[in-house]
Amino acid sequence: MAYSASIRFGQRTAKSNNYRSTSRTGLILGTSMAFFKLVGVSFILVMSLAFIVLISIVLLYGYNTAMNSSFFALKEIEISGNRQLTYVQLTEIMEVNPGDSILQLNMSDLHARIQGNPWIQEVSIKRVFPDRLVVNLKESQAYFWLQDQDRLCYADENGRVITAISPGRYVSLPILYLEGEQRNHDLKTVVSFLENRSFPFSLQDISWIRAKESGSVEMRIEPSRINITLDKDLLSSGPRRLNKVWADLVARGETDSVEKIVIAGSNAWVGFRLQDQQ
Repeated sequence: MAYSASIRFGQRTAKSNNYRSTSRTGLILGTSMAFFKLVGVSFILVMSLAFIVLISIVLLYGYNTAMNSSFFALKEIEISGNRQLTYVQLTEIMEVNPGDSILQLNMSDLHARIQGNPWIQEVSIKRVFPDRLVVNLKESQAYFWLQDQDRLCYADENGRVITAISPGRYVSLPILYLEGEQRNHDLKTVVSFLENRSFPFSLQDISWIRAKESGSVEMRIEPSRINITLDKDLLSSGPRRLNKVWADLVARGETDSVEKIVIAGSNAWVGFRLQDQQ
């Protein structure tokens, strides 16, 4: 019985050794596979990184080449809508010159520089590849001179100050006097019939315009030295009635003697100089 027990014990030991050998082989195989996987992943990562670096170098080279290429050198600056500001003044404001790379132009900065000028109301700027810049402007229109504290300024149709008059930019316009609250609607009406040529005198004939607190508008005509007053309720129809009165004075040859004309209600009054009536 002891011999038989010894044989069975030897069989168990052999099985145990086989299991340990199989486990060791599996561990080595698993470790090898994990290592190769790690190497493979690392290789893929390295190649991907190398590809990204290569693409970045190519793009950077292309960007630098494009930035310095004469193909994108600015050759033409097209500006429209400017009347007060000259082409040279606007290019100086933008700080751009022919030959500058159109790709390097900062459009936001260009827009801000132009918009910062007091004459500019609206501006749009766009690149036209490969070598052109297009600028569209809407400027403020000066209709009057206006005394603003201690300086004489240009004013728009609403009587709002645009900018101070400078020696290098001198345009003769009527002086605007505002009494009481500014009557923007009345000023716009006056500007409208002056622009539409429905008035017997041109803007250049008017030396000053006074928007009175009562709402009426008075103006001085030079060199005829005539004062004209239009009632606030007849500003829109006043020019038509004034035209009839003036045509009648022309027909009678009395225009040189006229000192003032007042259009109010349904009536029109003409005042003559005293020395001319004697």
